[in-house]
Amino acid sequence: MPAAALAEDAPDVLFVYFGATDEAAHASGPLSAAYDEALLAQDGHLGRLLAAIDARGADERWTVLVTTDHGHLDTGGHGGDTRAEREVFVVLAEPGAPRGARLDAPRLIDIAPTVLDRLGIPADPGHNLPGRVLPPPAPTSEWS
Repeated sequence: MPAAALAEDAPDVLFVYFGATDEAAHASGPLSAAYDEALLAQDGHLGRLLAAIDARGADERWTVLVTTDHGHLDTGGHGGDTRAEREVFVVLAEPGAPRGARLDAPRLIDIAPTVLDRLGIPADPGHNLPGRVLPPPAPTSEWS
């Protein structure tokens, strides 16, 4: 359990994959009851992770990134070139970032450079790592 690892092992970084939502969307589409159930379960898992991070103490500065690996058709499946299949979301929360802040056009290829940056690890320019470092979210007053 990732929450236990945060409490017992004290990692500096943790990557977690919640696959049930992806499996439900593949099987029955993102508009299905199974998908809704998987999202609720994932929300509970994420809540336990965030509580475990909070329990570690105020002297730590955690960045939390939540994303998906691809979009889905409403009927289920993906693999084509439609916007619904290609579009993803990226949520970034970190100390000092205002709640409800929006990222400037985040992409999946921005995750690795952003994680390295937040860990203080410079990306090796010789490896041509694609993507860019996501800046801290800017405040916004709307949720459009």
